[in-house]
Amino acid sequence: MLGGIAVIPWLSTVFESIDTPFGGVKYRQLANRLDEVEGQSASVRQVQQAYEARERVQAADPVEGQAEQRLPALIANYNAVRHPQTGMPSGPVRTQVMTRIVGEMIAAAEAGESVQIDSALKGTDQGLRLAAYAVLYARPEPSYAIPLIDSVVDIEKKPFGQFWGLRAISRLVEVAGRRQIDLNSARRLRDLQEDLPRSSDRMFELRRILEGLDLR
Repeated sequence: MLGGIAVIPWLSTVFESIDTPFGGVKYRQLANRLDEVEGQSASVRQVQQAYEARERVQAADPVEGQAEQRLPALIANYNAVRHPQTGMPSGPVRTQVMTRIVGEMIAAAEAGESVQIDSALKGTDQGLRLAAYAVLYARPEPSYAIPLIDSVVDIEKKPFGQFWGLRAISRLVEVAGRRQIDLNSARRLRDLQEDLPRSSDRMFELRRILEGLDLR
């Protein structure tokens, strides 16, 4: 019922036309809007879960005098979860676990931890690459704009990792401004739309980035 109510305010702007019984209804705009809503819902849910994990870490009492480095353990944990033979099976439960891990990575990055960003973005270690995304999400750095975009477009093939790479790009645009993204990189991001499912959380995030770059 609530879903139907939510649809009503924009329903009149969705249809291109409603024809007589001799014609038909054009649903393209409606389908596009539904895809966007589905992607937005998935994105918001994942970000919220990550932030809950981040806040739990930040709320925990630190051990006095101990400068604990959490990123190495989180990287190893993520890789263990994703291991094709011994890891968790693909599905919602695994996604929740990975989301908790990236939330804790963000908390560690906000506390000052880091990784070798350049090699992590280019490398094959999925957990290390995710940690680089988390660091750049927590502390956007314009000098890494091109390597970050190259990593998301060319290297990161896992939907989960690509989502958080896109989140890092989005944060960079929000914090540093769209001038930090050169024209060629912006075009590469625009072309990435062809490779993403239309109703995915990644497509929603990419569309937000392109809107910020005036390229949608």
